[in-house]
Amino acid sequence: MTNTEQAGATPAADGKAGVLPQFARRESDVIVVGAGLAGFSAARLFALEGLSVALVESHRDVRTFKQLCTHFVQPSAYPVLRRIGLDQLIERAGGVRNGIDLWSRYGWTGDVPPFTAKGQPAFGYNIQRRTLDPMLRQLAAETPGINYLAGFTVRKVTQQNGGVEVEADPASMLKARVLVAADGRNTTIAKLVGVKASSSENCRFGAFRSYRNVPLRRGTCSQMWLRGPEVGYVFPNDDGVTVIT
Repeated sequence: MTNTEQAGATPAADGKAGVLPQFARRESDVIVVGAGLAGFSAARLFALEGLSVALVESHRDVRTFKQLCTHFVQPSAYPVLRRIGLDQLIERAGGVRNGIDLWSRYGWTGDVPPFTAKGQPAFGYNIQRRTLDPMLRQLAAETPGINYLAGFTVRKVTQQNGGVEVEADPASMLKARVLVAADGRNTTIAKLVGVKASSSENCRFGAFRSYRNVPLRRGTCSQMWLRGPEVGYVFPNDDGVTVIT
C-alpha cells in the first residue's frame, strides 16, 4: 500500500477508483512541487524529520525521466544520498561509482578521488535518469509522511495566515506552512509568486548521445576534456550505457 494519488481518481469507500471530490482539500506541513532529484530529496528529508509533505508532480507516469542530463551525480551529494536511503537503491540498480580524470592543457589529473573530512575516499554515481527517476518516485510513495500527488498541476499560489495555499488541477486546494519550488529551470512556481528570472546569453550549445557497450580504455573512470570554452566528456553508466558529449 503506497501513499500515492493519481490525478482524476482516488480510492472510493468500496475500494474501486472514484472521481475526486469537486474540490479536495489537503493540509500538510510542507508542499514540494516537483518530484525530480531536488524535490524528492527535500520531501524525503522533511518526512524523515517527522513532517507531513505533499509532493506534487505534474507527470502521472512514474516512468517519466529527465532526458537532458549528464547522469553524473557528484561525490559531494553522497552524504545526502546515504541519509535518504538512495545510495543502496542505486547500487542495486547497477549505478557506477564514479571517479573522474580531467584533461587540460597541462595534462591529465589522474583518477584521484575526492576525500571526506575524515580522509576517506568519496564517490558519487553515474546512473541513467531512466533508471534513477522511477526509483525516486517509488521511494517517495513508500515514505511515511509523504503524500505523492501524481498528475497534478499547480495553477495558483496565495499567501494566507502565515502559510500558503496552492490551487492545483484536478480541483484541489493544498495548504501548508512552507512551499518548496523544485519544478525546474522554467519554474512555474516562481512566476506565480512574482519572482523574476535572471538569465544571460552564453553562446554555447551541448550535444549528448548515449551508446551501449563502448570499449573504454579507462574502465569505469569518467573522463572530461577541458579546452577553454569547449568541454567534452565520457561518462560510463548502468546497463552498459555510456553518455558522450
